[in-house]
Amino acid sequence: MFKFLALFSFVVKVFLFKQLARTDFMNRKFFRVFLLSILCSMIQFTPTLCANPLCPPALFSVGGGYWDAGIQHSGGVFELEYKAGRYWYRYFRPQASLVIPNFNSLYAAVGLALELYICEHLVFCPNFSPGLYYQGQGRNLGYPLEFRSAVELAYENINWVRIGVQLFHISNANLSNTDTNPGANALVGYISIPLTSKSCCKHRCY
Repeated sequence: MFKFLALFSFVVKVFLFKQLARTDFMNRKFFRVFLLSILCSMIQFTPTLCANPLCPPALFSVGGGYWDAGIQHSGGVFELEYKAGRYWYRYFRPQASLVIPNFNSLYAAVGLALELYICEHLVFCPNFSPGLYYQGQGRNLGYPLEFRSAVELAYENINWVRIGVQLFHISNANLSNTDTNPGANALVGYISIPLTSKSCCKHRCY
C-alpha cells in the first residue's frame, strides 16, 4: 500500500511539472521546490524501499527527448551518461553526463545520483551535477558554469538493463554578472546498459 502511495505521489508531481513547465516561474524557483517535494515524499516511505545492491555494475546510458529553452531554441536533445559501478554511503552514485541540445551546443557535467529502489525492479533517482556549457549556435544560458537538477524513474530487469524517463533543469544559479539566467528544461527517455556483469549481487528487501 505504501509503495502504491509513493508511486501515486510521484505521478501527481510529474503531472504538475507538465502543467507548469512552460511558465517563467518554472525556470527559476518552482523546479527546486518540485524536486524537494519529490525527495521528501520518497523519504516518507523509505521503510518500504528495497536495499540497494552491494556491487552494482557500471551503467552506460543513451537517451533522447525534448529540450525547452525558449521558442527559438527548443527542439530535440541527445544525452549520454555514465554511472559508476559503486555506491558512496550506500545510496549515492557518481555519474558523468553529456547533453547535446539540437546538436548545436554542448553541456558536460559530473555529479552524484541518489538511487532508491521503490521495489526490486523500479528505481527512483534524483541527481545533481555541476558542469560546463558551450553555447555554440544554441541559446545563451548566461554563464559557462551551469547546474543540472534531475529526477529519473526507471525499470531495471534481471540483467541490470534499465529503461526509464528523466526530467531535468539547467540553471546558472544567477552567477552571471548580467543577470542572464533563462534556464532550460528537458524531458528524456533513455536506456542504460551494464558495462560489467555482476550476477553475484542480489536485491535485498527490508
